[in-house]
Amino acid sequence: MNQYTDIKTTPLKFHMFFWKIWIPVQIILGGWNFGTLSADMQAIDLYTAIDMVYYLLSGVLFAAALGGFFRWKRSALISVFIQMAANILYVLIAFVLAYSQTPSTANLAFGSVAGTFIRCIPVGIYYYKRRRLFVKGGYSRQQMQAMQNSGYSASFSGSFAQNSRTYSSTQQENSGEQPHFCHNCGRQLPNNPNFCIYCGTKLR
Repeated sequence: MNQYTDIKTTPLKFHMFFWKIWIPVQIILGGWNFGTLSADMQAIDLYTAIDMVYYLLSGVLFAAALGGFFRWKRSALISVFIQMAANILYVLIAFVLAYSQTPSTANLAFGSVAGTFIRCIPVGIYYYKRRRLFVKGGYSRQQMQAMQNSGYSASFSGSFAQNSRTYSSTQQENSGEQPHFCHNCGRQLPNNPNFCIYCGTKLR
């Protein structure tokens, strides 16, 4: 399994979709469902309470991921994994309750369980392979600026697309510049920066 460590060369198209479209839609739908369920507090039963707790928890976790992705915070990645685990637990509880109450509707609940696993497992694998792109506490503003200055352009999604201004060893040789490398991850760095633009290690 590939372990991606370089934002510049890592495929991030699904990350863009997941962040810019999927998460905001889920937050909106979850908020709408939570509001609908809580409209009549006197009619709340066990099933409704479970739904409300799930929608509230998912909303908080998705919001944490949405904000954390801007700085590649590790906490955002953890929020995604917890939300997927909560989603799987939620559909399993729904299946058990549906089967115990009305076994005839268990097939529908089982379909929901299967759909959740089909959705969550690939997403989990996708972000597990990219876990090293995310750093504890996220990148600082200075590091984000350094990434942009060294050949990345920050987009709304928080991922960094390759800019037309790249640094190759040939360019450095032509300019008489000596290549610089990170003593932690070993990657070549442009402009002898104060910290590694890939792993965030302070260099001086």
